[in-house]
Amino acid sequence: KDSFIGILVAVGIIFLGTIIPGIGVIGIPNVQSVVGTIEKALIIIVAAGIAEELFFRDLSHDFFERKLKLPFIISALIIAVLFAFFHFVAYGGNLSAAQGSFVTAGFSSLVFSYLNKFTNSQASNITAHMTLNTWLGFIKLAIIF
Repeated sequence: KDSFIGILVAVGIIFLGTIIPGIGVIGIPNVQSVVGTIEKALIIIVAAGIAEELFFRDLSHDFFERKLKLPFIISALIIAVLFAFFHFVAYGGNLSAAQGSFVTAGFSSLVFSYLNKFTNSQASNITAHMTLNTWLGFIKLAIIF
């Protein structure tokens, strides 16, 4: 159930990206190495989706909200900025290379944080993240093939 909710939320973000300029122009750094199609898919879709969500939502957000006793929205905003900067750095800090992904990553992070809180499950936001990365990697940017 939580994974299905995650997929629906990701489809919603993808839909928003088609009607609102600046949302959905996120990119994924091209994995330039000896890896093939399967390895690129595993890195971009599976590893990034799981690792980023566990770090940003499970560890970091939990730290700000539970350990520092910050309200949910403040914690979510801090994590959104950190998540956006993380994706910005993935492009080497080049604004033209990021092509708006800074804003979209921040927006997606807020959605992922709320989704995690709403479902009380990492499965929903991990699935949403993996769905977005699948769409970006195969369809939007076609960097996996």
